[in-house]
Amino acid sequence: MSRIIAVGEADFHITLEGMKPVTAFPGGLILNTAIELSRMEHQVTMASELGSDILGRKIIDILKHEGVDTYSVDLSLDGTTPTTLEFLNPATGEVTEELRYDNFSNNEDGFDIVWPTIEKEDIVVFGGFLSVDIRVRQRLWQFLEFAKERKATLIYLPGYHPSRMLRVTKVMPLIFENLEIADVVITTSEHLKFIFDKTDTRKAFKDNLEFYVNDFFNVDRDFIEYHGHGDLYERIPRITSMELPETLAWLIDTKILSKSVE
Repeated sequence: MSRIIAVGEADFHITLEGMKPVTAFPGGLILNTAIELSRMEHQVTMASELGSDILGRKIIDILKHEGVDTYSVDLSLDGTTPTTLEFLNPATGEVTEELRYDNFSNNEDGFDIVWPTIEKEDIVVFGGFLSVDIRVRQRLWQFLEFAKERKATLIYLPGYHPSRMLRVTKVMPLIFENLEIADVVITTSEHLKFIFDKTDTRKAFKDNLEFYVNDFFNVDRDFIEYHGHGDLYERIPRITSMELPETLAWLIDTKILSKSVE
């Protein structure tokens, strides 16, 4: 059975309507996708960093409770667990702005992760801001290259929120490096528009992605589009009751893992 290694940010999210907190939960697209994959009874290891504080320990407890292996989560003594404030539009319920508090960015000696072993049929899911963070780039890239050499399948989820990264052009060289090493790329329409300034998935695949990757999925509000080499195309209805991490986990489980098994 394939093991899944999820590499991305882990933080503590607080959602506010106006100035009133309404929810608090472990955050990070990769982290929550890892939890959903574990709920589907996959063997999942999370690789990330947290502070060695009460929030970091709580997130570790939640991951363990969900069956996610935390061996590769670094509990740093030199930083506090990142916290993200999400501000909701009361009319739509959508996040209009994010504000993140993080002191890891000042710690160049951080990211002291003990990487998991990699086997041929393993899956590495990576992405988010961590995948373009200069501070951790060298160690992350060494791991991704090792996973590629071991013939693991690499799935790249960019997942950048515009309020977190105002100038995407500064990290485009790193994004293209990530695309080049990945086997599969999964975006949302919001991320596709932000990174490539395109809403047409076919054009985005032809102009920006086809040179780098074999398989491209884009998650829209009501459907998922797939593009592959040789003009392969599939439009998949999306179960709209699923939140994004659950949709991503379902996509990895039903469309990517099943293909790798074959």
